[in-house]
Amino acid sequence: MSVPAQVTRAAEARRFKYARPAADSLHERQWRTHLLEEAIVGRRTAIGLDIGTSSVRAAELALRSSGPELLRFGQIALPEGALRDGEVVDQAAVANAIRELWRGVKFSHKRVTVGVANPRVVVRQVEVPYLAGDELRKALPLLVGDQVPIDASQAVLDFAPLEEIRTSDGGRSLSGLLVAGFEEMIVRSVDAVLAAGLDPVVVDLNSFAVLRAVAASPGLGLTARPEAVVDVGADLTNIVVHENGIPRFVRILLIGGRGATQALMEEQALTRIEAEQAKREVGLHDEAAATAGVARTMQRAANDLIEEIRGSLDYFAATSPCGPVTRVVLSGGGARMRGLDERLAERLHVPVITGSPLSGLAVGATGLSDAQLRFIDPIAAVPVGLALGSAA
Repeated sequence: MSVPAQVTRAAEARRFKYARPAADSLHERQWRTHLLEEAIVGRRTAIGLDIGTSSVRAAELALRSSGPELLRFGQIALPEGALRDGEVVDQAAVANAIRELWRGVKFSHKRVTVGVANPRVVVRQVEVPYLAGDELRKALPLLVGDQVPIDASQAVLDFAPLEEIRTSDGGRSLSGLLVAGFEEMIVRSVDAVLAAGLDPVVVDLNSFAVLRAVAASPGLGLTARPEAVVDVGADLTNIVVHENGIPRFVRILLIGGRGATQALMEEQALTRIEAEQAKREVGLHDEAAATAGVARTMQRAANDLIEEIRGSLDYFAATSPCGPVTRVVLSGGGARMRGLDERLAERLHVPVITGSPLSGLAVGATGLSDAQLRFIDPIAAVPVGLALGSAA
């Protein structure tokens, strides 16, 4: 597919140049969208770097012909306030955390694919005239400028073609996903990575990374009917609706699992560690009298998240010719909230299951125990998907 653009290495220059020609036809492309990219040639391993609201995570994969293999994984907590609504606000704190993560995990190199996710990234399905790759990239600001609430001069734009349309008069157009992100927001993430001494060769959208990592997990199987992948983070939730691995709808919600943690700390007088444990072990169930108060607090706190997810999926069903979703796959730290899958299934009236990003990988000598691998599985979707995108 046609993708923009490589990060200019001079930190003082804030220019984004279109690079890398498009494939000759839609059928020759393996679907993937990157906001910023430079060609990756001959790389033996790829590292995905997820700068989340509460922590920084990274996964290194060996990209083998037999399939990807997890070599290293690590995470480190970020200080409160280092990110706000998915945007870096304390560059020094983020850079320090990344440096500490690299020292502790011993990743084999410093070239990384960086993920971004916040509501200032807009993803919409649009139709544009058929143009060759370079022509389309150059014309994109003029073609779609009135379709996104971002000044094209301040945005990084990408278009992921999904379908070629033939008109009755023999003309051609492209239907696909338009991705628009504020350049300033992207630069903040890139600058934090550069300040940590790393080489950010690709900037990708977390929503697409989650889809890569989760949707094709063994045992799930891709389906031609609409399916939603919902990745619940601390303060952000990524929703991607896809058909057979092709994204049809993306929404990023400013809500996650941290609200339940805060409610437990305030209403049940729990420490943060106790609240996180209660989310996993008690969750939304109230069968035991001793934990009924915790469960009621969790139910109230989780209701807002559930209703936001339901509202987004209702909007997709009402506006898309594809019809409503037929299944939901959960990932992210919020997926460990006991009972969330059951409550979502009750509200949405569709099956809700938990995805396993690691199940599609061979596991090398990571130094992690089986218990540790099970613990990180839900939160590995973004960094694993970012690394997988480098192989596409």
